[in-house]
Amino acid sequence: MKNNRFSSESIVATMASFVGICALIVSITQTHYQRKYLYASAWPHLQIAVFREEEKDSTKNTTSVKLMNKGIGPAIVESVSYEYKGKKTGSLAELIKAVVGKMFSGSYKSLSVDEVIAQNEEIIHVSIIGARESRIFNEEMGYIKVKINYKSVHDEHWEYLVDYSLPNGSKTTKLD
Repeated sequence: MKNNRFSSESIVATMASFVGICALIVSITQTHYQRKYLYASAWPHLQIAVFREEEKDSTKNTTSVKLMNKGIGPAIVESVSYEYKGKKTGSLAELIKAVVGKMFSGSYKSLSVDEVIAQNEEIIHVSIIGARESRIFNEEMGYIKVKINYKSVHDEHWEYLVDYSLPNGSKTTKLD
């Protein structure tokens, strides 16, 4: 009997192993891209916009700060911090009082931990009414910093920083 190193059985076994390894690589690559697509399909993106309305009756002038989720999925708030002139304030109410004084006309909505901001949702974060208060708030906005840490439903984490000393006024950083 001849001793043949490359018998047909060994060639078939080698080819089957090669095909199996290729299938495994394709499966791993496909799973990787499916996961990236899944994460991208639930990507929240927070933005803050300032709106100023001037009325004929200047006592009704309004400055509103809206927090919007312009992303694809919901944003889950993990923490919020405020800073005014380099000093941290304990809450949004303390920030507003520090900027415009103890008595102001308007409203504000504080964000709480685990609060969900839905896709395309807009929240009026601060609304200042009155000529004096609106003017002061507008003048002092450059000294206000807001930092919101939030996550997606897939537990990806971001930090949104509003700081008017930045070139665009804000910056989003992925923390993972």
